[in-house]
Amino acid sequence: MLQDQYKLMGIRYLHNNQIRRELWDHAVNHSLTGKIYHLSWYLDAVSPNWHALVANNYQLAMPLTWRKKLGISYLYQPLLSQQAGIFSSTAVRPDQVQEFMSSIPTRFRLAEITLNYGNPICPGPFRFQWHTTYLLRLNNSYEEIARHYSSNHRRNLQKAANRDLRFTSEINQDEFLDLLEADQSPGSKILLSDTNKPLLIRLISAMTRQRSGIIFGVRDPEGSLIAAVLTGIHRQVLYYLAPAMTNTGQEQRAMFYLIDRIIHQYAGQDYLLDFEGSDIPNVARFYKGFGPEPQSYPSMRFNRLPPLLKAVTPGRFH
Repeated sequence: MLQDQYKLMGIRYLHNNQIRRELWDHAVNHSLTGKIYHLSWYLDAVSPNWHALVANNYQLAMPLTWRKKLGISYLYQPLLSQQAGIFSSTAVRPDQVQEFMSSIPTRFRLAEITLNYGNPICPGPFRFQWHTTYLLRLNNSYEEIARHYSSNHRRNLQKAANRDLRFTSEINQDEFLDLLEADQSPGSKILLSDTNKPLLIRLISAMTRQRSGIIFGVRDPEGSLIAAVLTGIHRQVLYYLAPAMTNTGQEQRAMFYLIDRIIHQYAGQDYLLDFEGSDIPNVARFYKGFGPEPQSYPSMRFNRLPPLLKAVTPGRFH
C-alpha cells in the first residue's frame, strides 16, 4: 500500500475523507486548466465517494472517480463531467501525466476516464484517445459573433424569429425534469435512468447552492417550456451541460434560438461558451454552426484484469 501512496514528485493517494476541500478548491480556482468538473462540490454531486491523487501540497492534483461492480473497483467518467485529469497552476508536462497515470492505485483494475486539454501525452504503457470540444469566445459584440454563424443557422434563426418565442432563465428543477421526460431523446433517457436521475438532482441542487448554474430556456407564446439547457458557470465559462427539447421545440427551431439568446446575453463580456463536444458528427455540426473553435483533450483506458476476465468486461462497467 505504501507504494500506492508515494511516488516520484511526492504524489499521494487520498481517500475521500482525507481530501482537504479548501486546499483542493483553491488549487482548482488558481490552476491553468481547472474546470467546474474539478470542484469538490461538483465531484461530490456526480461521484460522491471520489478519491484523489495530489502532489506538492495540492499544486498538482487529479480526481479519481470510481465505482465497484462484481467485486471489481474501476475508474469511470461521471455523467455531465466532460473533462477531468490533472490540474495545476503551472503547465503540466508529459512526464508528469505519465507519473500520475502510473500512480493510480492497483486496486483499480479498469479505467476509462478523460483527462483535460492541458494534459499532454507521450508514448508509454497507457492507451490514449483524442476527443473534441468546441469553445466560443463571447468578448466580441453580438453582431460580430453572429456574423460567423453558418448560413443554415441563420435560416433556422429566422424561422424561430417568426414564432414569437420567449427566452427565460426562470425555470425550476421540476419543470426542467418534466421537459427531460417529454424530450424522449437518448440523452434525456440516460439522464433520467434510475441510476442517473438522483445524480442530476444532486447536481442541480449543488449548483443552486453554489450559485454556479442557470437553467436557460425557451417558452412558446402560450408559456409552455419547449427547450432548455442546464448551464454551469465557473471562472467566466458557461458549460452547456444538459439540453432538452420537446417535439414542438424542434419544429420551432427553439434550440437555435436558445443558444443565440445566451450568446446575445453574454456578448461583449469576457466569457467563454463551452459546448462540451461532440464526437458525434451531427451534434458537432450543430455546435460548429455558431462559429466556435475546436479544442482537443485526451481520454485514457487500461484493463488490469486477468486475461480470462478481459473478454467479458466490455459494456459491463459503466
